[in-house]
Amino acid sequence: MQNKASDSTPDKLAKRLSGYELLQEVPQEQLLWLASKGSVRRLKAGDKLFQKDAPIDLLFVVLSGKIQFKLEQNGGHRIINELIEGDISGALPYSRAKNAIAFAEAKGPTEVLQLPKDYFREMIHKQPELTEALVHVMASRIRDFTTEQQQTEKLASLGRLSAGLHHELNNPAAAALRASTELKDQLSLAPDKFKAIMLLNIGPEQVDKINKLVFSPGKRKKPEEKLSLMERSEQEDKLAEWLEQRGLQNAYAMAETFTEKGVGLEVMQQVEEICGGDKAGAVIDWVYNILITDKLVSDIQESTRRISGLVGAVKSYSHMDRGQERERADLEESIRSTLTMLNFKLKRKKIDVSLDAPEGLVQPCVYTGELNQVWTNLIDNAIDAMEEGGQLHIELQQKDQDIEISITDNGKGIPENVKDRIFDPFFTTKSIGQGSGMGLDISKKIIDQHGGTIKVESEPGKTIFRVIIPENLQS
Repeated sequence: MQNKASDSTPDKLAKRLSGYELLQEVPQEQLLWLASKGSVRRLKAGDKLFQKDAPIDLLFVVLSGKIQFKLEQNGGHRIINELIEGDISGALPYSRAKNAIAFAEAKGPTEVLQLPKDYFREMIHKQPELTEALVHVMASRIRDFTTEQQQTEKLASLGRLSAGLHHELNNPAAAALRASTELKDQLSLAPDKFKAIMLLNIGPEQVDKINKLVFSPGKRKKPEEKLSLMERSEQEDKLAEWLEQRGLQNAYAMAETFTEKGVGLEVMQQVEEICGGDKAGAVIDWVYNILITDKLVSDIQESTRRISGLVGAVKSYSHMDRGQERERADLEESIRSTLTMLNFKLKRKKIDVSLDAPEGLVQPCVYTGELNQVWTNLIDNAIDAMEEGGQLHIELQQKDQDIEISITDNGKGIPENVKDRIFDPFFTTKSIGQGSGMGLDISKKIIDQHGGTIKVESEPGKTIFRVIIPENLQS
């Protein structure tokens, strides 16, 4: 339903418009011009203000109710924006937008003032303050939209990474906790083992021989590097049987640790010979206590080293310890940190990853955090495009004063009929909840911001995204 603005009287409508924040600085006579030239459209819930791809040729001011912009995505709809009373949208002076990327629908009973674009020339020449206010709306809309979508995409990227990062951190953290618990239990036995060893009255010469035999790295073998799994199992069984015969409890756990540390049956027999059969049990138990403590400490060190490495990768990826200015950046390290963040997803799909970069590659002046978002979008999309066991190849090359980064996957490829649209905002072939359609659009904006380019080549079984980053000596 549509009525001329005069149905509500232009004076009353102009006064109503003056109460809206976006139009408060506009003189009343110019708002009266808008009210007189425009028309009020009344919508019921579910009515469409305009359809997707409709020409953008009307200025809209929401007088009451709510308008939702919805995007069709794989059989469903996603709300990408909402307008409430006082909001302005649609065609604006000097705007180059031509067609709507979504459809607009009334949430409930809604009134909208609409002004045809045909009046813009007259408005620009005769209504300067109104024109200025609307241009300001356009500038703010572009700025807010870009900021909001970049933030939304960053949060989406964080969401995609968080589950995998949780898994990557949880494994070494659980291993460290388990090892520390076992170490505490092991240390609680130390007083009794110490008492037993002190009562043996073994001479210094015997102690030196046992130390040299058991703890000297040169004397130990590394059977895990030489023996097959079956051979190692047989060796552990023989050693466990020998230990059981000497009345040692937990003989199989001891045999496993001794074998892992390169202390086999032959060494144990020599220990027994040095200290005597009646003293061998306590000595071997003491040796086991030292070796298992060493093993548990090594397990804790390795687990915490992995956690530290992951935290370092997160720090490098997020760039959270540095400012927002451009700075020299190692692009290879930047991409490696991104691969670390996506490692769980890569492992889950058994993706084979290769990364080639020449030594001494120039370090351009860039916004590292933003480029990491580009690598995340491109690599994450590549993973989604590939079947299990796919291959991902990343290559960095120096090209005169530029650096080229190519990301190649052997996935299904991009259909020819959508290849020209993949950098469009909100365009996606993924289901709702799986992709916002903003990743490649934002990636392109970030690369444009760096004065670079991003292009795609695709055919079934091979897709290459080529990113060019200028060296940019100006920091």
